[in-house]
Amino acid sequence: MRRILLVIVLGAGVALGGCGDDESPTATAPATRPVSGSPSGSGPPGSPAASAKAEAPPQIGTPLSVAEWSGPLQVTVFEYKQPLSAKPPTPKTAGHQFAAIDVRTCNRTTSLVQVIDTKPFTLVFGDTSTVAAYGFDNPAFPQPAYPREHSLAAGTCVRGWIVFDVPNSRPSAVRYSESEHSQGGGKTHDWPVV
Repeated sequence: MRRILLVIVLGAGVALGGCGDDESPTATAPATRPVSGSPSGSGPPGSPAASAKAEAPPQIGTPLSVAEWSGPLQVTVFEYKQPLSAKPPTPKTAGHQFAAIDVRTCNRTTSLVQVIDTKPFTLVFGDTSTVAAYGFDNPAFPQPAYPREHSLAAGTCVRGWIVFDVPNSRPSAVRYSESEHSQGGGKTHDWPVV
């Protein structure tokens, strides 16, 4: 009886050892890999470690999954730059300067074309006021420019700079706002600016 029980336990261990997440993301394909809900090692959902991790705001460079009405996107803000190192045109408003963010957006659907734009991105300042993307292009701004009203094919990504006309102070965060009609219900996602 002991021998049979030992064989059953060992057999179950071998069977479970072969199970794995064959769909787990790899570091070799960052432009097309899906973003998981919680990083490995953060504990099971609902655990204190997972809750603390979920509440911590993402750092610049962290990709976030957003749920737009046409399907999932992965958005990454790589850099916030203020003032711009190039000599951009002078803003029309006194006491303002130009700033820019380097953004990549990936269409995570398998067959849908999604329209992306600069409109979901804003800068949030300490008093909770926001500044929308600057509406004009200029070759003196960082290049390539992030596209406006661009059709993004399934499984593809686009990267570029979005320019803002800001007061001479730094924002507290870069914000992406989902559409009110999105599957996520219009949530906002913030990357703190340090």
